[in-house]
Amino acid sequence: MPNILTAKFYNQLWMKSAERDKYPYEADDDGATVPAWIIHERAFLAECVNAERAKRGLSPIDPRRIKEGEYAGDPKYGERLAEHCAQLAVEE
Repeated sequence: MPNILTAKFYNQLWMKSAERDKYPYEADDDGATVPAWIIHERAFLAECVNAERAKRGLSPIDPRRIKEGEYAGDPKYGERLAEHCAQLAVEE
């Protein structure tokens, strides 16, 4: 992982992933059915990204932007998503 912010988001995602058993059902995601934990992790990451943005005096992102960084089936899913979140946290 290239930077501290990416590592921070990766660790936050890893900690949140331990709660996936709390969401064993499926949820609607813009017409697609996905495991509910995906929706909860996206919302959590959006909160984390927006907290970092607030520290920098930047406006919040739309939580749907988290989904842009998801690479389903990628063995480095967590790392790629964390990198995406780090980019969102600092972009103007």
